[in-house]
Amino acid sequence: MWRKMAEKVIDQIPLRFDVGSIIERARLDGTPGHLTLAERLARDAGSLGRPRALYRASSSRKDTERTVVVDGVTLTSRVLRVNLDQADRVFPFVATCGWELDRWVMEKDEPLERRVADVISEMALYLALGALRERLREEYHLATISRMSPGSLEDWPLQEQRLLFKLFGDSERAVGVRLTTDLMMLPRKSLLPYDRDLFARRYL
Repeated sequence: MWRKMAEKVIDQIPLRFDVGSIIERARLDGTPGHLTLAERLARDAGSLGRPRALYRASSSRKDTERTVVVDGVTLTSRVLRVNLDQADRVFPFVATCGWELDRWVMEKDEPLERRVADVISEMALYLALGALRERLREEYHLATISRMSPGSLEDWPLQEQRLLFKLFGDSERAVGVRLTTDLMMLPRKSLLPYDRDLFARRYL
């Protein structure tokens, strides 16, 4: 059985934003004014932002045809159960753009600025996910990583986020993420997915 491991935090994530990607994702027209706006907000976010990720290595045990037990927490999804059929370990995690960028976005009064800032905060979230994937590959020598999230398909409802949060201690203290009573994660650009080593393979 895979030994239960302590939670780990990644919080030193370089923020380098591609201005061309910002313009494309924010649907800007590439005029000098829009280019200047994207560059300015990218600089601001790069100096202010602090994306983070919280993760742990957990044991996975198939319970029934529709349930999987992860460190004593029972998750219910037939698709998840099938996808974990050959895996005995999983990596629950929380990734976020960070409350600093979330607050920065909400402070933007001008609609275009807020739209661009929102795109940048989402890009910061995916930089956190990228840093997490690299850490998992290096630390656990994973050959393949895939991800599932509650609410991403009907078979695994959003309500199961509450159970995934139980796998962690104080996620708000660790990385600033909390789950509201209506199942919204704050900061808004946050993810609580579930990564696994697809075939439970290791290589040296």
